[in-house]
Amino acid sequence: MLAISCKISLAGQGIPRIDSVVWRTAQRNKPRPPAARFNALTCYFATPECAEQFLSRLVWLSSRSVLDIDGAGEALWRTLHDARSMEHLFSWLAFTPERLQSIPGISAQRGQRLWHQFNLARERPFLRWIQAIGVPIPKTAFAGLKEDDWRRMQDRNEEQWRRLPGIGAERARQLVRFLHHPDVAALAKWLSGNAFRDSESTNVRYGCN
Repeated sequence: MLAISCKISLAGQGIPRIDSVVWRTAQRNKPRPPAARFNALTCYFATPECAEQFLSRLVWLSSRSVLDIDGAGEALWRTLHDARSMEHLFSWLAFTPERLQSIPGISAQRGQRLWHQFNLARERPFLRWIQAIGVPIPKTAFAGLKEDDWRRMQDRNEEQWRRLPGIGAERARQLVRFLHHPDVAALAKWLSGNAFRDSESTNVRYGCN
């Protein structure tokens, strides 16, 4: 923005005359965007400031390409979230039909149906659960990923990750950092006891001996 200052005097017969014009550029501080508060490693747990990203994660994991939970969309997750029934991203796995039916807006029939769908999700392949957690593995690398055990995946170093197609040095560093993040590790530990129907398959699939 420019500020203009004029010096005016009177010429003969009272005619105004501009003697000089001073142009000044007003100083203006450029607005700075707020620091990024949310990223790939935030909002795995339900907190007020995380509501939108938390809901986005739930919508993603229930989609057809991930855990394929029929009847679970944004409206359902928002209902569960608003009822303060969700502690973390996978709390729904511990719901009973009675717990679901006690939530306002969920009928007895719908609660039973949702409980059935939540249990079906336990049968999804290990790599679908990796997607549900949000591990940043590019699609091109999935074909070469043979692990079906969380611990073995977590033990991969950067060099081993770079051997997979579509994974360069930066993505390899991201994966190692992601898999060792405390929130991700806590969720993986919780899933090891709740994502599958029996403890034997849990120990094999998640490496929790």
